[in-house]
Amino acid sequence: MASKGQLLRVLGVGFGVAVSLGGTVGAGILRTPGMVAAQLRSVPLIILLWVAGGICALICTICVCELATMLPYEGGWYVYARRAFGSYGGFFAGYSDWLVQVVALAYVGMAAGDVTAKLLPAFSLGVKPNSILIIALLGLLHYLGIRTGSRAQQLNSLVAGLGLTGFVAACFVAGHRDAIPGVPSTLAAPATGLPLLVALVIAYQAIIITYDGWYSAIYFMEEDRDPGRNLPRSAIGGVACSIGIFLLVNIALLYVLPLSQLAAAEVPAADAAQMIFGKAGQKIILLISLLTILGVANAVLLIAPRILFALGRDGWFFRRAAKANQGGTPVTGLFLSVLISTALILQTTFSGNSKI
Repeated sequence: MASKGQLLRVLGVGFGVAVSLGGTVGAGILRTPGMVAAQLRSVPLIILLWVAGGICALICTICVCELATMLPYEGGWYVYARRAFGSYGGFFAGYSDWLVQVVALAYVGMAAGDVTAKLLPAFSLGVKPNSILIIALLGLLHYLGIRTGSRAQQLNSLVAGLGLTGFVAACFVAGHRDAIPGVPSTLAAPATGLPLLVALVIAYQAIIITYDGWYSAIYFMEEDRDPGRNLPRSAIGGVACSIGIFLLVNIALLYVLPLSQLAAAEVPAADAAQMIFGKAGQKIILLISLLTILGVANAVLLIAPRILFALGRDGWFFRRAAKANQGGTPVTGLFLSVLISTALILQTTFSGNSKI
């Protein structure tokens, strides 16, 4: 048991896989397949591009694992930028990364508040109050310590993964259904030449954004019991699971929905669930969405304070930020991350999608 003010080396492979999954598998996978299908209009191209995105994420993971095990310090990209470009390069990389995480926390917080309002309208306080309450509760959870936060991440990733797997299984068990009324049953032929290249770039960009988060395990190097051994296993295992989930969801949607209807769907998973489960389908997708969103929010609340911890330790932020409580949580970074994300929520408008 470390004394107050220090990080705790208590994390292992299970946490690394969970935080990689939580940071990667968000609600985007329920929406992005329709965007990709609309651009490509070809089943082989759709599958090929999702595989290519997964290979890209896997290669990036392998490269970053080698870098992280050479520099096993807390802080993620800040540590590598500081080593490569000097103190000022690290300063800009660290603060940019922290701001991105805080903005992401505000965004997923709003998304969680919106989904909660639709899933439990009788208990909803409104989107913004819901969002602030969710972030505050997650912040309190992390204040209790890294053990509590890591267990929450593992449990959430497990339940969200099981939810998506169950949805995929239901798609295959239910089989093909009748066409959705009002949606065209035919689709224009795939583009060729320069239009095809443009479509590939747009679709690939959406896929890469969906895979974003594969690097989440690199931020906890000083809290891992054996980072040199555990990080490659957890990071590669996490991205491999993400690839498997994304491919299965796409194949399941293509199995249930005709390609023309998949391309026309704003949230294809909601359409598929409605065809399979009827009126209960929307509730099921809302619940899966909430689980994946909470996984991302939990991962961000783990990551952001540790960036400020590294900045504070090197003198680029208040020295107090480089202190952890008895549970191993950098409380100054946690408090500031929750505070800034809450302020962003209060100053931001949000338009939720009516179908999810």
